[in-house]
Amino acid sequence: MNHSFQMRLAHSGIRVIGASEQFKTACSSFLTDDSAPAEFTVSVDPERMKAEQAEVPGISACCAESRCLLKQVIQELPQFRAIMFHGACIAYEGRAYIFAAPSGTGKTTHVRLWKQQFGDKVTVINGDKPVLYMGDTTIEAFSSPWAGKENWFTPFTCSLGAICFLERGEQNSISPVYGEKAVECLFKQIPLPQKRESLMLTLSYMDRIVTTVPMYIMKCNMTLEAAEMSCKALTVIGKLPL
Repeated sequence: MNHSFQMRLAHSGIRVIGASEQFKTACSSFLTDDSAPAEFTVSVDPERMKAEQAEVPGISACCAESRCLLKQVIQELPQFRAIMFHGACIAYEGRAYIFAAPSGTGKTTHVRLWKQQFGDKVTVINGDKPVLYMGDTTIEAFSSPWAGKENWFTPFTCSLGAICFLERGEQNSISPVYGEKAVECLFKQIPLPQKRESLMLTLSYMDRIVTTVPMYIMKCNMTLEAAEMSCKALTVIGKLPL
């Protein structure tokens, strides 16, 4: 059975048409009143599903549907002051922090280390694809239904304090990253829309992130010391006004 419903990501109402029961359930924490106005509509149709299944042979129908809808959301969000970010986003002492890395590098493990070290002070906003909203004075981090295989998400938001790009290393070390290198790191984590207007807006949002959000590159191992080091570096600056 296919469903139509409305959900909210960041400050945007989204009408979803033709979704499965499984996807609607995954969006349960984001559902809103169907009578509320929607900023844009996304839909599941046979042609889009075929395209996803051709791109990733053997993909399940559920995953194809999720990818199909995600790609449409990515195309539209920038026109409403928001972008999707590939990374694990946590809240700690009133600020959001994002850990970004290629799949399998260890961002999920790093979040687990934070939770082990700092307990209930850490809230996982989203484990894979948080939404960043470009507010007038701050950049806000929101959750989304695309939360990774761990399905870590909390319908919670706070201003973005810092971004940390993780690399594997035997010894822990962390250093700030600026300018062209920071832009290069962002390009790997922010999906670029094909629609020209949305693309240009996304690039302008990236420029804002580079110039206003502290960013770091961290070489880390899988010890609690890694969480302690990243916490100390990120939160000192992260507590300053953005």
